[in-house]
Amino acid sequence: MDLSKLSVDDLKNAIWTYNNGMVPIGGLDVERYRMELILRGENGKGYREE
Repeated sequence: MDLSKLSVDDLKNAIWTYNNGMVPIGGLDVERYRMELILRGENGKGYREE
């Protein structure tokens, strides 16, 4: 899955979804979503982690 097509909100939501025991959009490892956020200049945290 090409994470560059997802918005920052989608990426943060994917991490939140993973942390709540569900499979995030794309079904990838949570670290891939974090790395994409960091590459975009964000802090790499999902919703409710800040």
